[in-house]
Amino acid sequence: MGRRLRLQLRAGKALYDKVCREAGRAFTEGRLDAALAIYKDFAKENPDVHADQIRVRMSALEEYIAGRASRQAPPAPPASS
Repeated sequence: MGRRLRLQLRAGKALYDKVCREAGRAFTEGRLDAALAIYKDFAKENPDVHADQIRVRMSALEEYIAGRASRQAPPAPPASS
């Protein structure tokens, strides 16, 4: 493996680690939409850097947000007859 390729791989790993930290911080602060936006922006700007892992993280976060929304949805009012 050439030196240039190793540097590119390390740079990609560093970017991936940085975006995971940023999204993780947003997640722990309760800013779920911001965390998802961080992953989406990264995927758009760096489509070749850990693409599979980013897709998995985005999918899991979208499912988590949807699950939270369904649990927090107010109950439907009773139908009046």
